[in-house]
Amino acid sequence: MTENKIIHKEILEFPEDGGMIVELKLPVYAHILTAQVQNGKITLWYMWNLEVKDEEKETRKFSIIGTGWEIDKKLLVSTYINTVQLGPFVFHVFEVSDD
Repeated sequence: MTENKIIHKEILEFPEDGGMIVELKLPVYAHILTAQVQNGKITLWYMWNLEVKDEEKETRKFSIIGTGWEIDKKLLVSTYINTVQLGPFVFHVFEVSDD
């Protein structure tokens, strides 16, 4: 049976507490495609299986780190997604693992 998939997006907002971790509720097993700037906002695109029910979501953590920023050692267990330019600034987007 062929799985029907769909691509969605979420905006990665900088945390109000000044931290580097952004938490998103995404469908279980969502596959992260990329992060880019769209309409002046860092946006994350992901693909997921339409057979996953809407209530089947999990919290995924992402970090947005600027060039030249010090990186906390707990963020070193991460998967690189992409580098984006927002005006004169360059940011690097990672998915943070709980390992």
